[in-house]
Amino acid sequence: MSGDDYMRARQEWEDRFLGQRKTVRLLVALSAASLAIGGLGLCYGAWASINSRFVPYVVAVDKIGRTVVAPSPETVDNWPPAVIRRELANFVRNLRTITPDLAVLRRQAGEAAAHLHRNSAAFQKISDYFRSAGHMPVEEAKTETVSVDVGSVNHIGGSSWRVEWTETAYGRQDGKLIGKHDYVATMIVHMAPVHSASELESNPLGLFVDDIDIQEVHV
Repeated sequence: MSGDDYMRARQEWEDRFLGQRKTVRLLVALSAASLAIGGLGLCYGAWASINSRFVPYVVAVDKIGRTVVAPSPETVDNWPPAVIRRELANFVRNLRTITPDLAVLRRQAGEAAAHLHRNSAAFQKISDYFRSAGHMPVEEAKTETVSVDVGSVNHIGGSSWRVEWTETAYGRQDGKLIGKHDYVATMIVHMAPVHSASELESNPLGLFVDDIDIQEVHV
């Protein structure tokens, strides 16, 4: 092959394949950049999901039809006595009812616990009671069921409330009546705003029992 033939062949090689190699390099660089940008976007999305805070607002229309942001709703802390009576009655039912359905039993315990602060006297007293022999709900549910009928919920004064109820126990196997007992409890409660979704679901009023004294009524 002469020198001229070699130069022509080299020029043809460069014209045909060098451009393709440059294109391949460019595509590789673009792919790497796209992966890097995608990785940064994924990291930012994860960071934003962890650190984002959503502040609810209300959109209203003023007197002349303009869209405005309404003021934040105020926290309601002066609930009617009837509403508080209902919450305390439900608290007692969830606390004292014994059912053979363990899923329901756990749900009731969770809903009752939502009305208790862990550092409160009521939480300590109730925990000690249910840890004592013969009063553990899961063990009781193996042999009996207990229904709770709340008779009255009365406001004593200040933060104190009085709840009276009757517990009726039946045998788990034969359904026969085991016994019926009357109870009365004096509770000290307070209202506090709730913020999380779980608190709003289980304790929407923000009613918490600070102290409780339960006594069996002997006729």
